[in-house]
Amino acid sequence: MNALATFTDKASPAKPVEPQASASGVNDPEEDEDNLGAISQWCNTLYHQVAAKKTVPPRVGKTAPALTRSQPEDEVKPQNPRKNGLMFVDVKIHGKPIRAMIDTGATHNYLASVEVERLGLVLEKGVGRVKAINSAAQPIAGVAKSVLIKVGAYEGKTNLSVVVMDDFKLIPGLDFLRDTRTAVLPHVDSLMMMGTKPCVIPTLAGWTGERNLSAMQFEKGCKRSEPSYLCTLRFDEIEKASGPIPGVIKKLLKEFEDVMPDELSRKLPPKRAVDHEIELVPGTKPPARAPYKMSQPELVELRKQLKDMLESGIIKPAKSPYGASVLFQKKADGSLRMCCDYRALNKITVKNKYPIPLVADCFDRLSQANYFTKIDLRLGYWQIRIKEGDEAKTTVVTRYGAFEFLVMPFGLTNAPATFSTMMNQVLHGFLDEFVVVYLDDIVIYSRTLTEHVEHLRQVVARLREYELYAKVSKCSFAQETISFLGHIMERGRIRMDPKKVQAIEEWKPPSDVHDLRSFLGLVNYYWRFVKSYSEIARPMTDLLKKTETWNWTPQCQESFDRLKRAMVTDPVLTLPDMSKPFVVETDASDFALGGVLMQDGHPVAFESRKLKDVERRYSVHEKELLAIVYCLRLWRHYLLGSPFVVKTDNTVVSHFMTHPKLTNRQACWQELLLEFHFVLEYRADSRNHVADALSRRADLASLGSVAALSSSVVATSIRDRARELLPKDSAAQAWSTLSSRAKLGNFGWKMAF
Repeated sequence: MNALATFTDKASPAKPVEPQASASGVNDPEEDEDNLGAISQWCNTLYHQVAAKKTVPPRVGKTAPALTRSQPEDEVKPQNPRKNGLMFVDVKIHGKPIRAMIDTGATHNYLASVEVERLGLVLEKGVGRVKAINSAAQPIAGVAKSVLIKVGAYEGKTNLSVVVMDDFKLIPGLDFLRDTRTAVLPHVDSLMMMGTKPCVIPTLAGWTGERNLSAMQFEKGCKRSEPSYLCTLRFDEIEKASGPIPGVIKKLLKEFEDVMPDELSRKLPPKRAVDHEIELVPGTKPPARAPYKMSQPELVELRKQLKDMLESGIIKPAKSPYGASVLFQKKADGSLRMCCDYRALNKITVKNKYPIPLVADCFDRLSQANYFTKIDLRLGYWQIRIKEGDEAKTTVVTRYGAFEFLVMPFGLTNAPATFSTMMNQVLHGFLDEFVVVYLDDIVIYSRTLTEHVEHLRQVVARLREYELYAKVSKCSFAQETISFLGHIMERGRIRMDPKKVQAIEEWKPPSDVHDLRSFLGLVNYYWRFVKSYSEIARPMTDLLKKTETWNWTPQCQESFDRLKRAMVTDPVLTLPDMSKPFVVETDASDFALGGVLMQDGHPVAFESRKLKDVERRYSVHEKELLAIVYCLRLWRHYLLGSPFVVKTDNTVVSHFMTHPKLTNRQACWQELLLEFHFVLEYRADSRNHVADALSRRADLASLGSVAALSSSVVATSIRDRARELLPKDSAAQAWSTLSSRAKLGNFGWKMAF
């Protein structure tokens, strides 16, 4: 439903009044078409008011609920979502959030009937009908009086007329705008409230995709040659992220969809008990760096991103002795990501300690559960404020001025500690009952689906209370299998995640002495943990003798398989102990990278992968640095929050954290590395056996040489199925034939994928 207005009294059409019923109890829209107050119409580029006019009764029936109007995917172009003229704001009704569409053409305030129960409103009897400019009139279901509403700094009471609306949840109209002395400023996407607490509120973009059409809307659209679709297919982001989920969970998520918005609201997060504090080592001087030089495209992107962050309230102009440089890195989709170089600030920041739950304790609790939900916050760091007085320390310097962050930026050394502390406080009372928070992983676990629904409801309600928002595409809901801390939880059972040992299990049998030396270089490092190691390895070690010719016998294969099994089971492979320090060893070759995570000389996890084509063109020390970044990102849940050592055989990389200037790629890598507390140590190649072997697996070398010929196999999508089945569907082909023969009038046929 578009913008709304109510019927008014014939005697005083200029002044809106309470809706009145006719003698028969309702007003007939056909008879009372001339008795409408102002009705607003939204066009694609401009908002304006028009006078109501009679229209020809629709010839296609009263409703056409299956028809929708939108653009096919291949015709959609990136555009400003506000160009359709719609202006939205986030509102709270009785403390519960809801998104409202501001309509200066609506005579009253309107609420969608589906929201009444969620908001806990009591309705009084409503009379009269309400009508949008392009749909038939409908009765008012009731009126909620003296409703407590909060918008920005304003808080007061208003009345809401309840009607059925498909497109909007809440429409504050002229009643609200007059009472609050609010001016709509579409040219700056804002509302100016001039009441007792004056404030300016940035407006938001709302959903502008497909919607159901009434018969009247459909007829008018056909006259204007607007494309309308009998059926559209939409991907379910929740299903895409989680896999199939029970209907009762979907219903719950629908109730709390405001906790999982498509974008964060354009306002600062509230101040909480946990804001990010930057405590500096006493006696240190504020670090200040000069801006890095940028190309013209980067300068254009810099202006754009600074403008967006200023409008969103994320940053503000600064006058500060501090200054960090910014760079850009190109993402996979071609867009540029801004990175802040906070190395100098982090060097003089007091490092915080914060408790991390024991992995074994987490496993004990999760092992009893059958249903799991993982929640990931949308831009979680940006949902935390910088402590008042510390904003200047986050200042970044650019060609266009200096700016300080009001929310927690990426790249600050204590950011993970702050985030973990906040989540522990927010979910206090749920922890160890049905919630585990491990760094930024939030896991809800339950024995039964009924329990899980209630547990999930409590958690998302708590997120709503604290104004924290999740990213639905990164969440998984009510799953029976979940990956957590390098292990798979599945209906009361725990098993090791195959990815931890995949690098070993996929190792192909050696084809020559060089390959054999590489494999034995790995297993020899852990010989003291393998019972009867020499006896098991003898068939392979005999092949290294100069007097022996290469002959890979069944005994060699058995020896190879037994040593591989020994590497991925106790006592070689061990569970992590978070009270002990970790050591990470990495290495990179011309075609692959490898690494091992260790404690007390025991491996905790192995990793190895081939380099992508673009990565193979990196310099030697950038390949080595990539290996470190890749492994630390992979083992982040083990390493974050505690000091550890990274050992590399590249002398340049061992001094990376003190480089005076970085390339764009290196700057974004260091932004990730700044989360960790680690020391880079140089280790001669002759002592880096494990990582060296993992980065020189013969099978990865052969894969790299034919990388251009390989391709990923992806699951068949709904689009692929539609392409496959539509040509076989007799009804679909009949429509296509009629359309091609111009037998359908205003209808057309298009395979839009």
